[in-house]
Amino acid sequence: MQSSIPLWGMWEFTKEQPVTNRNPFDLEIKAVFQKGNRKLTSYGFYDGSDTFKIRFMPDCEGEWAYEIFSEIPGLNGITGCFTCTPPEEGEHGVARTRGLHFAYDDGSPLYPLGTTCYAWVHQPAELRRQTIESLKKTPGFKKIRMCVFPKHYDFNKNEPELYPFEGNLETGFDYTRPNPKFYAHLEQCIWDLKDIGVEADLILFYAYDHWGFAKMDQCCNRRYLKYIAYLDFSRPRFRAFHSDHPYLGRNNLPKGNYKVDIIDTWNMTITDCGVMAMENLYVELPARQYMAVRFTVVE
Repeated sequence: MQSSIPLWGMWEFTKEQPVTNRNPFDLEIKAVFQKGNRKLTSYGFYDGSDTFKIRFMPDCEGEWAYEIFSEIPGLNGITGCFTCTPPEEGEHGVARTRGLHFAYDDGSPLYPLGTTCYAWVHQPAELRRQTIESLKKTPGFKKIRMCVFPKHYDFNKNEPELYPFEGNLETGFDYTRPNPKFYAHLEQCIWDLKDIGVEADLILFYAYDHWGFAKMDQCCNRRYLKYIAYLDFSRPRFRAFHSDHPYLGRNNLPKGNYKVDIIDTWNMTITDCGVMAMENLYVELPARQYMAVRFTVVE
């Protein structure tokens, strides 16, 4: 286990634990991290091949202690500690909103100049390599907006090598079993971008689909969101719902209350629409281009 981790780096717990009588993706594992009187919880996930993982990003330097809790006896009650050291050179922390702008945790500004490469992670390795090489030659380029799910639309009708769930187009997909190999691939793509200073803007849902991913029910949507959130890729990324997706049009968001904002991405203004319950959710967008809707869960 890591005895030290740089500020805003990735601490990772990994342990093999065979599970035979249940779907391992349904089993809960979490760690509670403590520094002084402050406690933070990070949930783990099943990574395939009888392996469970927990990831955590320390947000301040110093000594941290942790304890792991799980319904799996072989994982429950594990304790330990590590030291959070100064950040590595060039590491600025998490990109967050600061009013109408973006900035990193250390105060460095982020100007998210970027473009869309919706199906980039589903393209052949050589094409992805060419993209990285092109971005290296583009000063100021900071963001790629791309999809988690494969895209079926003009210019993108190739079948991906990996799918986000176990199964295939012919026999169907098991939405209760994410495909760890796909998410490891997605993670590597995100790290490849990070290595050249480019953030990943992940689109979690959208309509360009012929595999059935756009028609998952609420239960499957929640499973998917939990799994990709637990992976975390060591830090929060930009994440978005595509506005054309029927997931939003059907009011099919998980039940709960949401703070709703309309964002004018051209004029850089935010309109607060208040808090709405999922069953009463209705947002009327202005008839202008470059508008976005932000949903924030209200606990």
